[in-house]
Amino acid sequence: MTRAMRFAVSALLSLCYSSAAHAQQVSGAELKRMSDAYKKSISKDSRTLNPDDISSSAMFVGYVLGVENTLNVTQLGGFVCTYVNVSKEQVAAVVSNYLDDHPEDRNGSAIGIASVALTKAFPCATKK
Repeated sequence: MTRAMRFAVSALLSLCYSSAAHAQQVSGAELKRMSDAYKKSISKDSRTLNPDDISSSAMFVGYVLGVENTLNVTQLGGFVCTYVNVSKEQVAAVVSNYLDDHPEDRNGSAIGIASVALTKAFPCATKK
């Protein structure tokens, strides 16, 4: 492997690890802020969106779908079962509504909040 290739691979891995580390550091309050931007983007107020709202809305949907995808390992008996007739909008709405209904949880981590909301909304059938 050439020196340039090693550098490129090293830079790519560093980017991946820093993105994963940032995802773990998202707070519940920050997730709520992103959720509010998402709700604004799908409402009649969408004409008043600024670039930060657009970015936050996209980050919210991406974050929530990432958590959902991680928890939804269907062949292995996943923690959430969203693989049949559940849209990305429904997944985002569940987490957004949970944040609205449980302000006491906003001091926790975003991944914990999203995980609780999704496992309550989309539980997998228990095997007998």
